[in-house]
Amino acid sequence: MTTEGGVRKQAAFGGAAGQSYAVKKMRAHSQLVQLLKVCLPVGAMVLASLVIVYAATYRPSSSITSTNVAFDATEVRMLHPKYTGRDEADRAYTVVADTARRKHDNPHLVWLDQIKANVVGQDEPGFLLTALSGVFETEKRLLELTGDIRVRSADGYDLATEFAEANLKAGLITGDREIVANGPLGDLRADGFQVNRNDKHIRFIGNVRVRITSD
Repeated sequence: MTTEGGVRKQAAFGGAAGQSYAVKKMRAHSQLVQLLKVCLPVGAMVLASLVIVYAATYRPSSSITSTNVAFDATEVRMLHPKYTGRDEADRAYTVVADTARRKHDNPHLVWLDQIKANVVGQDEPGFLLTALSGVFETEKRLLELTGDIRVRSADGYDLATEFAEANLKAGLITGDREIVANGPLGDLRADGFQVNRNDKHIRFIGNVRVRITSD
């Protein structure tokens, strides 16, 4: 009887422990899902916005118009250039800038000032990107955006940082300045970020804080 009672007690204890473990596992999974709901849209916005600027300034399929083209001894300058086209997801985009400049002695570099990129979503939300300046290295397919970079999506996300670099050959997008984002599901801040376009990995680096908005 004692052995039987001991077995019963052990079985009951094991059952309670199992239920407790299952609850903890469900909670951990739920927290992970909530984190992903905040982090994934932010990473996707970073990736999509830089790829759009690259596509507009590099892809032959982009249409380019300008109010004026000026030449001097050192550079070619386009005033109010406007790039239009469709991205890989067949979303219509428009990228405009105050000026686009190319030096005669370094034709592989294109400088853009006061950049604004608008993407009209179909199955996915569209977004608007703004940045003070950008430099595109056409040979190496490197794109840098600097100064008051903002990305606002149609579904309510707002992202801000001061620097982002895209290596389109390697499929890597990185930033070593603070990134702050907020949206319907929560807020995120980090000291930097890395997005790998090839394997879809997103990393937020340094003092990462995520606040999940309660339903």
